[in-house]
Amino acid sequence: MPDIQTEIFTKVLPKMQLNNLNFDDDVGTQQTVTVETSDKSLSVMQQIWEFVNVNPGLTAGQISKQMDGQTHTGISTRLNQLLKANKLMRTKKPDESYRWFSIGDTYPRMDKSASLALAVKARQEKLERKAKAKAKKVAKAAAPQVAAPAPTNTWDVDMMLSKMSITQARGMYDALKKIFGA
Repeated sequence: MPDIQTEIFTKVLPKMQLNNLNFDDDVGTQQTVTVETSDKSLSVMQQIWEFVNVNPGLTAGQISKQMDGQTHTGISTRLNQLLKANKLMRTKKPDESYRWFSIGDTYPRMDKSASLALAVKARQEKLERKAKAKAKKVAKAAAPQVAAPAPTNTWDVDMMLSKMSITQARGMYDALKKIFGA
């Protein structure tokens, strides 16, 4: 029985289309990427910022390939979060890819007191909206109800007969005849 290497080179590889393969030892426009061991005490966001700071101009795909244990989706999401927080910037190259760059030399620390103040303010606004809605509901329930007009009990035979049609009057006559018997 032939060995596996011989089988692969004689039967498998000739059937595969290997025209556009790029090998690691090809010299071309490859970028050198510095990978530093990340400090485990840093948050993922801070690790990504540090990586982009050391390796500016990489795409999200290149960053996700170089950062172990991170998915492309997770890296892309965090890059966009850092972009919205003005901690990173990106540029669009002619090949329609975004290149990422850090802003500043050190990771900008988040002011926890400012974010706490925003959270407290949002909570107070929510409570105020609930209180207004409840007060409006109570006011609506307590509003005086407009009473229906009281029925008038004043009537006479001529008024009733004037409002009835001939058919209705005949029906009334027959009903009264049954009740009172004539």
